[in-house]
Amino acid sequence: MFFLKIETGKDAFADAPERVIADMLRSIAAQLDGGKMADRIHDANGNNVGRYRLLTPDEEQARCDAIDQARSEYGSDEIEIDDDADTSRADDGTWVQGWLWIADPETEGDEDDDDDDGHIEDDINKLNLAPFDGLNAAEYNAVEWGGVCPVQDCPPGIDVFFDDVCYEHCDDADAIMWMVYLHLKEGGCQAIHDVSTAEEARATAEAIGTKYGWEVLKR
Repeated sequence: MFFLKIETGKDAFADAPERVIADMLRSIAAQLDGGKMADRIHDANGNNVGRYRLLTPDEEQARCDAIDQARSEYGSDEIEIDDDADTSRADDGTWVQGWLWIADPETEGDEDDDDDDGHIEDDINKLNLAPFDGLNAAEYNAVEWGGVCPVQDCPPGIDVFFDDVCYEHCDDADAIMWMVYLHLKEGGCQAIHDVSTAEEARATAEAIGTKYGWEVLKR
């Protein structure tokens, strides 16, 4: 499986987006010919606008196995998982991309509008983030976002581990993707989302922070 994502909202795409994308695809092809199986994508202004990744046969099998498990455990009329869903390996499991059904506002009941039991799982789902069972707002006190980049050797206390590749926090200019975390009151952070641009990470963190009155931190 080959994954490619390019965000086209930047100024570099304003005049002739089809030509910009064509140039990017030619550059990606050259990198693949050179043996670079995964990398971030930049526009002419140096902005990080996406990434690509070519899976090895073993990675593809692991992706298919994770999709089967996700369908078995979470598949329903409201949660669908495609055959071509992306996955992201963590140190104790795998995130699997899925579709979450959200009804139009006018079709939803308002009987629960005033109910707030402190659980933020529904809000995470509405933001199209990774769902958590029983995620409780009382356990957290801040939300944080920042860029990460791959490292060859996993040092002790590595922050992020996805797709069998170690990532650690790095300067914005070097980031290949961006993470959003919740701060646990007892200490430590819990990763909940990864995106390809800093703007997406900041917007997600700010939406959660505004909802729960938490401080929004830049890592």
